[in-house]
Amino acid sequence: MPEENVRLRLRVMRNLAVAQFKLHDYETALDSFETIMAAEPSTRVGFSIIICRCFLGHGPQHLKDVFSDMVRVDLQVTRMRF
Repeated sequence: MPEENVRLRLRVMRNLAVAQFKLHDYETALDSFETIMAAEPSTRVGFSIIICRCFLGHGPQHLKDVFSDMVRVDLQVTRMRF
């Protein structure tokens, strides 16, 4: 599958996960966010996973694991001109 199609599919999946979150379907949203994080890690998705886990009442160890995954995300920071 072309890279562009994969990225588009992940963006659609992220939008659906956000909609599921807003409908208070945290378990389904969490599953979607974790799938996205496995395919294309980002801090934005990591924070979404943490929020879902907090709403579901997961313990501190689960949150620590997600935060550890977020720390390993390669930040592609571009140089900004001021």
